[in-house]
Amino acid sequence: MVGGTLLVNGAPCRLFHFSGYEPWSPGRVTRYSDRVSMGDLGAAAGVFARYGDLLREEGVESTRHLPYRYAEFDNGVPLPAIARAMHRALGDTAQRFGDPFATGSGSFFEWLGQPVDGARGRAPVVTRLWDAVYHSRPDLREAFPDHLGADRKRFLHWTRLEETDHDVPRALVS
Repeated sequence: MVGGTLLVNGAPCRLFHFSGYEPWSPGRVTRYSDRVSMGDLGAAAGVFARYGDLLREEGVESTRHLPYRYAEFDNGVPLPAIARAMHRALGDTAQRFGDPFATGSGSFFEWLGQPVDGARGRAPVVTRLWDAVYHSRPDLREAFPDHLGADRKRFLHWTRLEETDHDVPRALVS
C-alpha cells in the first residue's frame, strides 16, 4: 500500500473481487475456502475491512436473510437443480419460454411437466423432468431399463415414494 493506494505487482489495484466474502465473518476471506485467512493478506485485509464497513453502513444485515430470488418459480414451487441444468442444456432454444421462472402457458415450468413420449392420454405420464432425472442416473437406467414401457409404473412409483436426491418438489411429481 502506497499513500492509501493498494498496489498489485507495483501497479494500483483497479478491481477487487470479493467472492464469498461475508462481513459478519470478518476473519474469513471467503466462505468457499478456509485455506486463506485475513491474517495472510497483509495490506489487502484493509480492503476487506473497508468493504465490510461500507456494506454494514448500507444495511447488509437487513437483507442477509432474504430468500434467494431465483430459487423458485413465480408460483412458489422450488426450482430443482436438474431443471436448471435442463434449461442450460436447451441453449438458445430456451428463449422461446421467455422468463424461465414464469409458470403460465408456454412456460418452461409447463414444459417440464409435459410427457416426454407424447403419452398425454396414457397414464401414468413420465414428464420431461423425470426423464432427465432418469438419464442422469446410471442406477435408474439399470433398475428401470424400459422406463417408458414395461418399467413405467415402477419408475413412477419410485419418483413418488423414493426419490430424494434431486429435491423435486411435489408440484413437479406427476
